[in-house]
Amino acid sequence: MLAIGDVDKPAALAYEACQRAFDAGINGIRAGQKCATVASILVASFKASNHKAGIWGGHGIGLDTLEQPRLTVADDTVISEGMVFGFHPHVVDSAGVRGAYIADTVIVTPDGPVRLGHPETQDSLILIGGRTA
Repeated sequence: MLAIGDVDKPAALAYEACQRAFDAGINGIRAGQKCATVASILVASFKASNHKAGIWGGHGIGLDTLEQPRLTVADDTVISEGMVFGFHPHVVDSAGVRGAYIADTVIVTPDGPVRLGHPETQDSLILIGGRTA
């Protein structure tokens, strides 16, 4: 997130709500978990802060950058090892005026989600199924 100039309180609250939802939802992206469960974690976090969900919380990335499965409450796809997601919770305030969107690319590994945009993974080699990711 980037702001130029002063940030008003509703915008700051939207950012904080989005960051909390991101932190809550990221650990749900695990093998054996349903996409709908991850989406429910996000929705519960948004509601707790008096915000609502904007667009879906993420989607699969394969040959295209936007494909199924989707992190929505309607998608019962079971997450499996090796899947890659664009994870991007989007929050909107109750007035529908201010919003926030935080994104990262996540690979599902046996040890849990690995964030490709996270500083801890910048200098590491990620090996999945005999292939470098």
